[in-house]
Amino acid sequence: LGVALVDLNSTNGTFVNGERITQCALKDGDKVQIGSMAVLRFNQQDELEQAFHRQQFEKMTRDPLTGCHNRLYFNEELQRENAFAKRKDAHLSIALIDVDHFKRVNDTHGHGVGDLVLRRLSEVLYGQLRTYDVLGRYGGEEFVALLRDAEKGGACVVADRLRSAVAETPFEVDGVEIPISVSVGVASA
Repeated sequence: LGVALVDLNSTNGTFVNGERITQCALKDGDKVQIGSMAVLRFNQQDELEQAFHRQQFEKMTRDPLTGCHNRLYFNEELQRENAFAKRKDAHLSIALIDVDHFKRVNDTHGHGVGDLVLRRLSEVLYGQLRTYDVLGRYGGEEFVALLRDAEKGGACVVADRLRSAVAETPFEVDGVEIPISVSVGVASA
């Protein structure tokens, strides 16, 4: 399956491997220049290569325990969303979620149970967020949610929904119920 690149009479021209083109069949590794600044490398991949690259991206951006985004990814996404919100004069909020007395869970039941609680907690939190909100694991038992286009009042409603959902969820391991609650703070711009 081939890919063709066509220049529709652009002012600055389209170049493939340094030569101006009007139409060109792209090959793997071709360098495409559009205008004076943008140079792209054409890379054709089969399904196996695509799956491998997706898997590598997930490993780099996700917390392996909870499946939430990791702190690095979250911080980068926060910068992007903040810049977008400033440009568009839009609202942006974050909710910082901290598990109350989590050290007690690890000390009483062990770190393996603590890990199970964190996994289940991330599922509960994801269930309360919109698909385009970003949930990250910020620290050991600290999570943070990036709430795009959410003003302060709406973010507070989300924070209370997160807190309530966790309070109403039974956390049980080997027949032992473990009481879990969270504190949630909100910052808005």
